[in-house]
Amino acid sequence: MGTRRAGEVVPGRVTKVLSVGVVVWIGDGAEGVIRERATGRFEPGEVVMVEIAEVEGRRIALRATGERVPRAVAVVVDGSRVLLIKRFLRQKHNCVMCEDAGRQGEACLGHHYAVLPGGHVEPGETAAEAAVRELHEETTLRATAGPLLWSGRHNGRAAHYFLMTDVEGVPVLSGQEAADHNADNSFELLWATADEFATLGLHPAEVRVPLTELLGP
Repeated sequence: MGTRRAGEVVPGRVTKVLSVGVVVWIGDGAEGVIRERATGRFEPGEVVMVEIAEVEGRRIALRATGERVPRAVAVVVDGSRVLLIKRFLRQKHNCVMCEDAGRQGEACLGHHYAVLPGGHVEPGETAAEAAVRELHEETTLRATAGPLLWSGRHNGRAAHYFLMTDVEGVPVLSGQEAADHNADNSFELLWATADEFATLGLHPAEVRVPLTELLGP
């Protein structure tokens, strides 16, 4: 494990969201825990900026810096359809979807919704590069990032939406999504038209209008 010191600010990947805190992997064989309660909403797999508060042997205490790594989103259009990931998520603790619906602290009964392919921007890459990479990791599709369509928010962090061009391949669920697929955390690729957005629960809801306009009549 590399040398870690108090005061250092580093990116880390959220591995577990527990009732007592958030476990964050910070590389070099090291992980730490954010135990502060007012840390905002975190999702497993999300990359966040954290400050090392205390180092004791292999135990590292972290604190959130307040900076959330942006999300990059791939918009893949086929005629009047767009590629989505249909989701079901049920979490025992700190469910980000429950919080978004204003039901913080209640038992999570599970959520059916859909999202566009995408994920966090890695250190050293642009949002456009991240959108292309995430699309390939999640769906096996290869593409080129076209224009930035719009920017918004997704579960408390910035999100940037890029139209994909020169798309090659057939979408197949892959990467971490395929590995994590289970009864309480399911993923399914599907093509959807604008009139299906509400039924599918396309999240965040703010993307439905610009996406409908993009797909046209």
